[in-house]
Formats: sequence, C-alpha cells, structure tokens
Amino acid sequence: MKKLQITSAITFVSAWLVGLALAASGPKPSDTAQTIANYYASHEHTSVLANLLIDGIAGAAIIALAVGLRRYLNNHSKLTTWMYAAGFAAGITSLFQAAIGETMTYRAAHGASPASVRTLFDVLNNADSVKIASLALMIGAASLLARRAGAFPRWLATSGLWFAPLLALSGTAFPLNSSAIYATLELTLIGLLTWVIASTVTIARRSPRREAATAVATA
Repeated sequence: MKKLQITSAITFVSAWLVGLALAASGPKPSDTAQTIANYYASHEHTSVLANLLIDGIAGAAIIALAVGLRRYLNNHSKLTTWMYAAGFAAGITSLFQAAIGETMTYRAAHGASPASVRTLFDVLNNADSVKIASLALMIGAASLLARRAGAFPRWLATSGLWFAPLLALSGTAFPLNSSAIYATLELTLIGLLTWVIASTVTIARRSPRREAATAVATA
C-alpha cells in the first residue's frame, strides 16, 4: 500500500507541475474562439503533452490515490465508500478531459472551425469543475475519517476539512466565469498538491501498529 500511495502521489504531483508549466501560456476562458483555435493550432505538440500529463497521467494517479486512501482509512462505513467514489469519479473525469483535450488540439491543428474548438474548450473547462468538486469531496471525507480515527496528524485532518470547501468553491470559476474566483484557483491547486504530499508522507511513515490494524480491518 505504501508503494502504491508514494508512486501515485509522485506521479500526480509531477504530472501536474510539468503539465501546468507547459500550459502556462494557454488561452483563457474569456478569449475569443479564434484566439483559442489559433493557440492550439500553433502549439499542437506542447498541448498534446500538457493534456496527457495534466489529465491523462494525473487522472490515473488520482484513482490510485483513492485506492490507497481507502485501504488506509477503511472502516467499512458509508463515508469510506463516498471518499473512494469521489476519488474514482475525479480520476474518470480527468481521463475524459484528456480525451477531450487531445481531440480539441488535433481538430484545431487540422483546420476545424474556431466555433467547434471553442465548444470542446468549454467542455474541457466545465469538466474541470466536476473533477475539482470530486477531489474536494474525497479530501473532506478522508480528513473526517482520519480525524475520527487519529490516522492523520490533527493539523492535517483539520486543515483538510477547512480546505475541501474552498477547493470546491474554486472549481466554480469556470461555469461562473468569475475573475475573483479565478484568482483563488491557483492557490487552491497549490493547496491540493500540498495535501496530497502531506497525506502521502503520513501514510508512508505510519507505525507498524497502524499497519497491522489496517490489515485486520480490511481483511
């Protein structure tokens, strides 16, 4: 379980950091359809790689993270089921985004109309709201489970409970097209990566007693 959690966390964080760096100069939701189509047409290879990292590889890593959290925090409650389902939904949504992103990039680079590229761009961004909301639910449920069982340090469990609704709120930036919420999105994404790292370090350093207790609970 430790290897799964560590590997998936490293993969998730690395894919997002590199992918976001590649996509840093990408178009904004407020840009015109022509501007969006022109960007993806002239940055085809960079955009293909960015989509693969941010949504494809990271999406698979999210599912693996959800599996690791379920094994570590499982107490056979509905909350555990909700936590895993939310993480799985986030991962599947991310993989869906990868397919949309790659299709959009290919079509833009091969003469599709700006309007059709814009439609795919909007679908990609609105799906991000679903992914972020699902990740927020996973973090909130995991933090509550960990707080009840003492499975995370108290500061991590408490901060996760506070952070989850803020993360969910930041995800509404796309459908609401709110510049104020956009401003918080980058901060909450940093918070998301920080939570993944902190929870993974906690799981990796758990005591042999905790390891045995979890093995018995999931047997």
